[in-house]
Amino acid sequence: MTQKTKIKIILIGVVFLAFPFFASADYSGQKVNFLIDSAYDISNRSQISATLRKITSKLYFYIDDNWWDSLSYDQQNKIDTALLSLSSEFPWLTPLK
Repeated sequence: MTQKTKIKIILIGVVFLAFPFFASADYSGQKVNFLIDSAYDISNRSQISATLRKITSKLYFYIDDNWWDSLSYDQQNKIDTALLSLSSEFPWLTPLK
């Protein structure tokens, strides 16, 4: 085996071993910062922090943390139920992988 082949094998091995550290999966409760057009925000923000509150087989629902935190527990439960219902309104979407 030549030196060049050994180096290629080592580099490929390092890439495969390091890949899991670069990969990320969405999970319920994940917090993400979104850049938004301030013209569409009542507070004129250009960035919001949102949390992944609902995952269905077809949709991910991220909700603005400030708005969510301002809701009562009952209101949050109603939103959660509405999101599940809303997700069934898109039968043409293919499931997420």
